[in-house]
Amino acid sequence: MRVLAVTLTGVHSGAERVLLRHALAGRNAGDHWVVAAPDGDVATALADAGIERVAVPELKLGQGRR
Repeated sequence: MRVLAVTLTGVHSGAERVLLRHALAGRNAGDHWVVAAPDGDVATALADAGIERVAVPELKLGQGRR
C-alpha cells in the first residue's frame, strides 16, 4: 500500500509522534510511506527514521479574534 501523511507543523508533539510510529510500522509491514511536513523537528525525526519526506510550508495560525 502507498500512504501519504500530511502534517502542517514542524513541531514534534503528540500527533506527530503517532504519525511517526504509524509510518515506521507501515514501512516495516511493507507499505510505502511518504510524509509531507515542513522543516523542523518532525523533518529531522523522519530523516533519522529513514521515512521519505516532501517539504511543505508550515501552517501559521493567527492570534484569534481581533
